[in-house]
Amino acid sequence: MRKSQLMLEFIIALTIVIFVCGTAFYISVQKNSELEYIKTKESASVLCNTVASSIDEIWSMNKGATMIMSIPSKLNFMDYSAKATSQKTIIVSFLSNSVICPFITNVTNGTSSSFNILPGNLRIYNNQNEVVISVA
Repeated sequence: MRKSQLMLEFIIALTIVIFVCGTAFYISVQKNSELEYIKTKESASVLCNTVASSIDEIWSMNKGATMIMSIPSKLNFMDYSAKATSQKTIIVSFLSNSVICPFITNVTNGTSSSFNILPGNLRIYNNQNEVVISVA
């Protein structure tokens, strides 16, 4: 009888430990996914502001000024797409949300004012009176 009572107490204690650990793990996973979302949004903002300030800097330089920057294929392991439009904005989209960063200058890729910025080396240069973006 004593042995079965000890076994029952052990099983109850083990069940409580598993429940507490499982709950703690679940909460930890939920917090991690929230942090990844926040970090991704921050990364999108950083990318957006970097491109915008580079365009502004090139705009203030003389004709022929060039700046090359690297555009990653992912933001904190979440795919994104960036698009520059004639409304002087860059939109970095991820999942169903986006970060919009205003440009100070007009942007064109040489043929159109609405185009996608693909991963790779982004080249921003001053071509007479316009800022041109190209991806190598």
